[in-house]
Amino acid sequence: MRSDQPTDFRIDDLAKRASAPSLEPSRGGASALRRKLRSLSPEKAQEALAASRTAEHVLVYLRDGRVIDGAVLFNEFKRTGRVINIFSETSVDFRLDEVRDVRF
Repeated sequence: MRSDQPTDFRIDDLAKRASAPSLEPSRGGASALRRKLRSLSPEKAQEALAASRTAEHVLVYLRDGRVIDGAVLFNEFKRTGRVINIFSETSVDFRLDEVRDVRF
């Protein structure tokens, strides 16, 4: 990943990129991207966050539309976490009930 790319972006930004003209044939554009996003229950999200602790790169999708990438620190007792991106030198705090999906 290049360091000049933003690491905290919204689903709408992804949808615009998906619907932008490209050389590849269209496969549904923005609406298809939004349908592909799954929504985890809090228990499943907690399991996924606990499993992602050792991963170097994790994508955390939040319910407000933000997508955060980096390494995850997660406190199961407080049900809070932080995603740290060492390349852009940013960190974002989140609560478990804000998490929509976790991919690593």
